[in-house]
Amino acid sequence: MPLHVRNEESIPDQRPENMTQAIDLIWEEYDPAISINVRGNVHGGSPYGKLLLEESIGALTEEYGGDYVDMETTAPDSDASDPNAPFVMNPSVLREWIEYLQDLDVKPELQGYSYGAMEQANEWAVKPGLLEKPYYINVVTGHHAYFCFGPTSPHPWGSMYLTTYKHSHPLSDEDTFLGAIVGGRNWLPLIVEAILLGYDSVRIGMEDAAMLYPHRDEPIESCRQVVDKIATIARELGREVATPDQARELLDL
Repeated sequence: MPLHVRNEESIPDQRPENMTQAIDLIWEEYDPAISINVRGNVHGGSPYGKLLLEESIGALTEEYGGDYVDMETTAPDSDASDPNAPFVMNPSVLREWIEYLQDLDVKPELQGYSYGAMEQANEWAVKPGLLEKPYYINVVTGHHAYFCFGPTSPHPWGSMYLTTYKHSHPLSDEDTFLGAIVGGRNWLPLIVEAILLGYDSVRIGMEDAAMLYPHRDEPIESCRQVVDKIATIARELGREVATPDQARELLDL
């Protein structure tokens, strides 16, 4: 379960007390593998690099223990030449993040925002022997208003992106857990395509899309609604859905 934590004023805020409050509510009904995104506000500021992790994930594990987080998201790529870039990643920062997280027994979840992401992950983290197996990388497409999210809707660009990524990345399939994150109006057919292509996981929710179908203005009511829908479709297509314990085993959490 990916988690972007906000405070009571709905402002992104990754202070440990906010993260534990949100996760405690989730644990009342579910026991998912938790992946926290901390590219946001901590104590009213925006630190970066290792300092960001120390003030968020590091403080969380120190104050509350390691059970509250299994994974943390980061990105091996972005376009540093784009003046609208919300963040810039480079080899030294990525390696620092990976080393720090793995020392905490937190798995780095890499998100590929462009065709170059796999190459950069391979050169910066895999070839040097830094990133521990299995390598967990999500392919991201279809989002609106982001400069770096690869080809966006409409078809066929998102479809071509998913296919190209699945069959031409430089990493070993045996050592890689490849996920698909799809947003925008065409999320449903693209998620189904990712399932058919053999992606190891797919992610969807209200963070990434607003409408349930591409052809009808029917708002998504809850994250549970779309998760149930995709789980049903996956089973009908012959892809079994992992339990939380099975997911932890597959990802070596």
